[in-house]
This record gives sequence, structure tokens and C-alpha cells, in this order.
Amino acid sequence: MLHLSVSTRIAVDEPSADGGFITWFDILIHRDAPVEVDDERVEQIGRARLAIVHVGALFESDDSLYDVLDADSGDLEALYHLYFDEEQDWFKDELGCAAGVDLGYLQALTLDPAWQGRNIELAVVQRLNATIAA
Repeated sequence: MLHLSVSTRIAVDEPSADGGFITWFDILIHRDAPVEVDDERVEQIGRARLAIVHVGALFESDDSLYDVLDADSGDLEALYHLYFDEEQDWFKDELGCAAGVDLGYLQALTLDPAWQGRNIELAVVQRLNATIAA
């Protein structure tokens, strides 16, 4: 059976343009292993990195969505023009039917070669969307 182990760091301070409006998750993809390793019976077969941009919280603040994305990384800054209307600092109209007010961004997902081609990537994305990014 495959499992995801998810970890993150969340500051206790109130969010600001310097941090807190984006939560990064490190995800380990593993399966139950036939032998015990370090007191666990798991075998890591891949990893992923997911960002949740708390757009709803940003909209309620005085901070600029673009500035927050730009301060975090070039990857997230590049998403601004794809997903957001610059005048409204909100999602473009054609994206307005989404389930929530936050944006999930899967930066990377890799699997060991022996596990590729089995639709595990799709299953991981679906599970992350259902539990974290929805």
C-alpha cells in the first residue's frame, strides 16, 4: 500500500508580505516494505513539493498578492499573470468556478524509475487535492 507523509513549518506570527501567506509542504511517497528499516517498514519511492497560496487571507489583508508571490519564489511569481487579474488582485473570471479561495501549486513530483508509468503521480495529485489543496 502507498502512503504520503506530509510535513510543513507554519509560523505562529500573523501572516505578512514577508511570510505566512504561502505554506510549503514536503511530501514523501512511500510504500509498506517487506523488511524493517529504522524501526519502520517503509520504502521511500518518491517525493513532492506543494505550495498552498492563501489567496483568501491575502485578499482580506492590505498586502499585495503579487508582492507575496514575488518575495517567495520566481515559480510563484510566474503564476500571478496566469491565474490572477492584475486590477482586482483576484482570480481571473474564467477560474472563478474553483472549489475554494486558495491556490495549490505542485512544484515537483518525482518517483523512482521503477515506480514510474503506473499512474502513481495522478493518484498522488488527486489525494493531495482532496485532502490539502481543495
